Amino acid sequence: MKRTIFVFIALISQIALADKAVFAGGCFWCMEPPFEKINGVSQVLSGYSGGEPTTASLTAVYTPTSTEVTNGGVTLLFAFDDNTGFCPSVPDSVTISVNQIPTANAGSPQVVCAGEIFTFAGSIGGVATSAIWSGGNGTFNPNSTTLNATYTPTQAEIDADSVLITLTTNDPVGPCSAAIDTIVLKINPLATISAGIDQTICSGNTV
Repeated sequence: MKRTIFVFIALISQIALADKAVFAGGCFWCMEPPFEKINGVSQVLSGYSGGEPTTASLTAVYTPTSTEVTNGGVTLLFAFDDNTGFCPSVPDSVTISVNQIPTANAGSPQVVCAGEIFTFAGSIGGVATSAIWSGGNGTFNPNSTTLNATYTPTQAEIDADSVLITLTTNDPVGPCSAAIDTIVLKINPLATISAGIDQTICSGNTV
């Protein structure tokens, strides 16, 4: 059976120098007071030593399962697993709430010819309840909060050949931030052709 070893360090002052002694034990909260009462001990430190962080580590990292995420959270129990000493085990629990994150999808990049309009196909998910388009100086129709709105670029955006539009969800209650996605709208210039100016010639001449 894998055992957890807790390390205790007592600093013993001797004139201008401090020696260090290391002890191992089970209930490290209970072992601190006896060392603190010894003459010459200036400080007692306790903590975990050895091995990778596990469920016995005070600084362990916990990743919720997909089921716990779906259920909205999990309650973890923290207890002392070695009750052979004189100190009773005092367990504690912590509840971890898991909020669903909002999602935003601005759609695939689009290409139109100058003079044409763009039609968005945005979507949101998770806990997002609304979203807004931004980033362009053109016109959103009927408005910038409609996910399938159309967009008419300005002449400056047409001359620049493209415009970057951003879709941002509402900021939900809790620690999760708003979701953001972007889409590039590409504007191709119209093809032009010129046959030259009108001409008048005499019969028998060529142009």
